[in-house]
Amino acid sequence: LQAVQNAIIYPLLILDRNVRVIGFNPAARHALRITDQDQGVHLKALDSTVDLGRVASLVTAAIKSERDSVVQLKTKDRDFEVRVQPF
Repeated sequence: LQAVQNAIIYPLLILDRNVRVIGFNPAARHALRITDQDQGVHLKALDSTVDLGRVASLVTAAIKSERDSVVQLKTKDRDFEVRVQPF
């Protein structure tokens, strides 16, 4: 499974039901500037170049509703499509 996650060219961030980081791929490491020490940290508490507060709210809402969500996220120099799929 790790090999498949690492092969994905888009940032992949895996969170638990409490919105804590439990995994990520190299693309997420680069895009969000996160490290292995960020595992177990709440998404809002990450020291990232991207404002993850909106993403954390989206994740929480998707978990509560048990429905997929998609939102566009813009930063100074990048645009992201954030897709949340609770399972």
